[in-house]
Amino acid sequence: MYRLFLKRTIDLVLATIGFILLSPIFIIVMVGLSFANRGTPFFFQERPGKNEKFFRIIKFKSMTDTTDENGKLLPDNERLTRMGALVRKTSLDELPQLINVIKGDMSLVGPRPLLKQYLPHYTSREKARHLIRPGITGLAQVTGRNSLTWDEKLELDVRYVENVSFKIDLGILCKTVLKVFSSKNVNILPSSRGTLLSIARTNEYILRPLCEKDLPYRVEWLNDSRIYQSMNLQLPITMSATRSWFQRVTEDNSRVDLVLTHNGIPIAMAGLTGAQHGECEQYTFVNPEMKGQGIGSMTHFMRLVYGFDIFGATLIKSVIDIDNIASRKSVERMGFALKEIKKGELEKNGLLVDRCYYFCTKESFNRSLFGYKIEGGNVKYTHRRG
Repeated sequence: MYRLFLKRTIDLVLATIGFILLSPIFIIVMVGLSFANRGTPFFFQERPGKNEKFFRIIKFKSMTDTTDENGKLLPDNERLTRMGALVRKTSLDELPQLINVIKGDMSLVGPRPLLKQYLPHYTSREKARHLIRPGITGLAQVTGRNSLTWDEKLELDVRYVENVSFKIDLGILCKTVLKVFSSKNVNILPSSRGTLLSIARTNEYILRPLCEKDLPYRVEWLNDSRIYQSMNLQLPITMSATRSWFQRVTEDNSRVDLVLTHNGIPIAMAGLTGAQHGECEQYTFVNPEMKGQGIGSMTHFMRLVYGFDIFGATLIKSVIDIDNIASRKSVERMGFALKEIKKGELEKNGLLVDRCYYFCTKESFNRSLFGYKIEGGNVKYTHRRG
């Protein structure tokens, strides 16, 4: 009775009342984002709903459409406005979805509506998440929000579908309110939310040592403003200089330089340096055309596997600018512990920055985040954990 009739009636009544009561906040946020974004305050995107029927989800838009001199969108952290960050942190970006609930596209509680490209990647059991209307909040969101793996999130979605009741919905709504006020496990940047399911379940990603044939990709990426602006490099990066660099580093037993490939095509590069001192430092950069797809997190994880299990590292260091909250949370999830904060370090451009020094050991490394296996001295990524 509840699932077939009462749930929709309660959704319609509560969503209508909620929208009316919250309309002053809705208007304030809408006006604020209009100025902050210098354009529309709304974000629309097609998502699969009940029975995989597509609908347009409505959210507040937290980032601008600012591009670089080549017409390419700037990184998320450069497009996220202060107003947008506040809206994301407080979950106010979800407020317009009350309109989706009133229209009947969504429910207050249910599995979150995910991206269209995920549809071919669900298991037969996971497809059950589309037997009911998607929700503004759900069991997965109050259980772990952005800190769960895909397997865990989707299993929770199915469990909810199997056990829908008024009592469960009421409990989820109450926990959602507490989560919103605590802002726990909230990532305000889309690019910090982990690997896309469509990528995580492709299972064709291999981390291997860098080869000379990979160098053109390295030169192209490092000369892209979306990469060099965050790496403090001296430009331009030339092919001749890169070949000379490659000859030097291949003779250096204290370091290893790696490339992540998809179907044999490089998509990211990473490395570990300084092993002779007992503290390996690390670096990572992704094909700028693929930033924001979770490939960076995948590469970070696989590099740690390579470092500890193949390269033989005992301690891996990560140095992160103190205001780079997304990267700090990412390494902490992987098992890094903050050792110290050094203030006023001098960059090549003459600016002073405060940096956090994190360290990870083989014992503290959180291997449960992603699935992997070692094949022929390389690390292969799989979506299943363990």
